[in-house]
Amino acid sequence: MDQKFVAAVSAQLQALTTLTGLPALWKDAAGQADPTLPLEQRRHCNAFCLKVKMAATRMRRCSRHDSVELAQRAPADGAPFLERCHAGVEELIVPVLIDGVFRGAFLLGPFRRPEAVCPYPVCQAEFDRLPRYDAARIEAAARLLRLLRLHVNEQQRNLDVRRLAGVGHFGGDEII
Repeated sequence: MDQKFVAAVSAQLQALTTLTGLPALWKDAAGQADPTLPLEQRRHCNAFCLKVKMAATRMRRCSRHDSVELAQRAPADGAPFLERCHAGVEELIVPVLIDGVFRGAFLLGPFRRPEAVCPYPVCQAEFDRLPRYDAARIEAAARLLRLLRLHVNEQQRNLDVRRLAGVGHFGGDEII
């Protein structure tokens, strides 16, 4: 993958995190991310998610969510949506579709709604410290992530065109 491009996406994710106070991540269709991205842009590293993932069964549920369920739940039109995970918190999901195929997603969160309940008592203190849902902030973030998605789609199209033209070496260097 083009490291200048990854660095540019990373800078945008960091800017979004700075503006919203919420972690912004980038995952491919398999729930993975470019290893050169900072860890906090590849994995949920907040105190709540880390505590949830301390139990192997909960860790498997988190992994399944990112690697299987996101692709299944992504709307065919790529519309951003809110997703509540097994741990009772939500995040904004902005699917990245290329030619109608789910190729990954941008994720923003987690945050909690006032009515949300933490199903894991051992994680309650960390749950209580999570940011609360703010509709205006989430909608603004969705708009910015849609723009970033356009940039990713354009970069992928350019890569596909160069591949078809036989320009350069392209050994598994898809954008996402």
